[in-house]
Amino acid sequence: MAEKDFCSNCGQRQGCRQAYEQLGSLAGASVVMRVITAFLLPLLVFVVGLVVFDYLLGSVVNSTNARTVVSFLPAVSVSIVWILFVRFARNRIAGAKSCRVREGEEVSKSRAD
Repeated sequence: MAEKDFCSNCGQRQGCRQAYEQLGSLAGASVVMRVITAFLLPLLVFVVGLVVFDYLLGSVVNSTNARTVVSFLPAVSVSIVWILFVRFARNRIAGAKSCRVREGEEVSKSRAD
C-alpha cells in the first residue's frame, strides 16, 4: 500500500516517517542467533525428541496413535530441559562477560532479556 494512501489523513505522518528513518539507520548487534536459539532450536529439539521416542517406544506400544501420544510427554520434557539449559548457559556467559569490565567502561546492572 502506498504511503500516500495510507498516511493521507494522519496528522503525524511527517514525524512518523522521521521515526522510522531513525530506526532504520540504527546499527546494532544481529539478533539472528538469539532468534534461532529462542524459537527454532526448541522446535527442532521437540521434533527430534518426538521422532526418537516414537522409534524407541515402537516395540513397547503397538498402536501408532498411542505411541505418538506416549512419545509426546518425553519430547516436551526434553524441550523444556533444553530451554532451561540454554537460559542457564546464556546467563553464565553474560555473567562472565560483565565481570570483565575495562577501566572507564560503564556497565548496566539490569538486563532486559
